[in-house]
Amino acid sequence: MTPDCCGTGYNLTPLGCLVYGPWQTYLDGNNEAVFFEGKEISSIGTGYSPLQKNLVFELLQNGTVKFWFKSDYDSSLSIRTSPDANGIQTFTNIQPKENEIKKVYNSGRWRADFRDSSLTIDFGKNSTGIPAIKGKYKNLGSTYFDFQKISYFDSVYLGTKSTLKKVITTHYNHPWINRF
Repeated sequence: MTPDCCGTGYNLTPLGCLVYGPWQTYLDGNNEAVFFEGKEISSIGTGYSPLQKNLVFELLQNGTVKFWFKSDYDSSLSIRTSPDANGIQTFTNIQPKENEIKKVYNSGRWRADFRDSSLTIDFGKNSTGIPAIKGKYKNLGSTYFDFQKISYFDSVYLGTKSTLKKVITTHYNHPWINRF
């Protein structure tokens, strides 16, 4: 199935969706869900780390990653992307111009396996210390996607030692697209 660009009729391949533009975390935080035998037994929301809130990255067609931090926006871009006094964020003409981001890093690489939706984003060797992101993309569209990290752990559940599955879902969208 070819993802649709938010009902606008533009159909992009999964590769086209991933490289459509830069990505930032979206909504208030991660969802952490725990499963036992395929059934969800708990789910909590956890806030994004300061690094996750600040990071913007772009996956390029040649397999490299370009990224920057919102804290490096110049004052005019910061004003255009910040909420007003009432906490309302208005998105108008906020795509940055080349000189409005103080530092852009070009040290990363990414790869995807479109057969199983796995995605690895490695931000490379640099002074930022950003760890690589590994997992699977879900709900992929040109303006948003969910990224899931899956792990397994042993625990006692219902009085029995069991292996549980933990799924951490992070939501991403484009920084200058007002999706809702």
